[in-house]
Amino acid sequence: MDLNSKPLAGKKLLLLDGSRKAIEIIDEAHRLGLHVIVTDYNTPEQSPAKFAADEHFQVSTSDVAAVVELAQREGVSGILAGFSDRWLPTYAEICAEAGLPCYATVDQIKLFTDKKRYKELLHEFGVPTLRNYSVEEATSGDIPAAEFPLIIKPSDGSGSRGISIAQTQTDLEDSLAVARDYSWTQDIVIERFMPGEEATVYWVFQDGECHVCLMWNRHMHDFGPDLQYRLPVAYSSPSSLLPRYLEEVAPRVVEMMKSVEITNGIMFMQGLIHDGVFHTYDIGYRVTPTQEYRIVEQLCGYNPLAMLLHFAVTGSMGVPELGRLARPCHDGFGYNVSILVRPGTVGEYQGLDAVAQLPGVLSVGTSLSEGETLPEEGWGQLRQIAVRVIGVSDTVDGMRESMATIADLVDVKDTSGESMVIADTVPPGDLAERVL
Repeated sequence: MDLNSKPLAGKKLLLLDGSRKAIEIIDEAHRLGLHVIVTDYNTPEQSPAKFAADEHFQVSTSDVAAVVELAQREGVSGILAGFSDRWLPTYAEICAEAGLPCYATVDQIKLFTDKKRYKELLHEFGVPTLRNYSVEEATSGDIPAAEFPLIIKPSDGSGSRGISIAQTQTDLEDSLAVARDYSWTQDIVIERFMPGEEATVYWVFQDGECHVCLMWNRHMHDFGPDLQYRLPVAYSSPSSLLPRYLEEVAPRVVEMMKSVEITNGIMFMQGLIHDGVFHTYDIGYRVTPTQEYRIVEQLCGYNPLAMLLHFAVTGSMGVPELGRLARPCHDGFGYNVSILVRPGTVGEYQGLDAVAQLPGVLSVGTSLSEGETLPEEGWGQLRQIAVRVIGVSDTVDGMRESMATIADLVDVKDTSGESMVIADTVPPGDLAERVL
């Protein structure tokens, strides 16, 4: 698949996501020549991606029959969901009803959007993960005090919504209530919290073959005991943990994926590093807004998001030499700088044009429009990331310098002219010194 041409020109893609983040999917689809239609139940003002699409409709993605009718009426060649786990099972049902390609079955998607079920699968195949406890153990007080702190999250959640850390039994009761508020199924995951370094592994699947495409360190900011959560402020690739992961963990993951007949698509696995071992705690069988696919394309010569789009409209992932190209131990270095902001109304972004001109910068994106408000309940959620800058460098020193320059240049002002950027969360500091 020639990513510099328009190999899919003339085909129509129906995207089931109108969020601002989905614009990056639309941009990639346009680069491939696709005609993009966006639908959800919101107005265009509520779903900014609709303005970036070629056409848009106000048909709810939860109405399977209505979306199927829309797809057939408009002559779409394929359908793709966006960034939310919530709509993935519905997406698979729509594809099945419409007779269009879907990279996974309904059962496979339900498995990998249910934290309890996939953790059981991880345990079965010896893939390191975090120790977990039942709600019954939590509410009865049977969890020993020595096992605290615990992290509590909705089984069907995403975007860090509904997640909190409990230091005591009293905190645990409050955390269970928060998680239930963000769960459609009222199913809760309780794990032992192991503070430490984090990483994310990205997989790409093609015709039943499983490939690690990238592993990078996930640099977290700890907001302290009063707020009790952490959010990413940067990512750097390749991770120093990669060789050990490829030798000890990846073969078990491959065995696990083959057991549930995973054939095509892309997947990310987030994890904590404990005693030098990557412990998976979150999985997404979908695209993620970290835009790692840009790094993979620049350093390895293929693009996982483009492959997913190709599959959506053709039924093929479209890269015949993936086995040769999938080189997670790539030459060069990739990074993502994520700028966190406090709640408030965005008045103006500053420095983005200058950042876009820096050598090696591949993408500069914002998640909040000017005039848009991040509410107080946004604390501790990934929507606090207002700016993402993706780039590459030939050397680790060059990467450090770029990350520091980006942090110096970018600012987000509120409507009163005050900076919304949480000052102590941005590189460089010690973060730029430990990017690997």
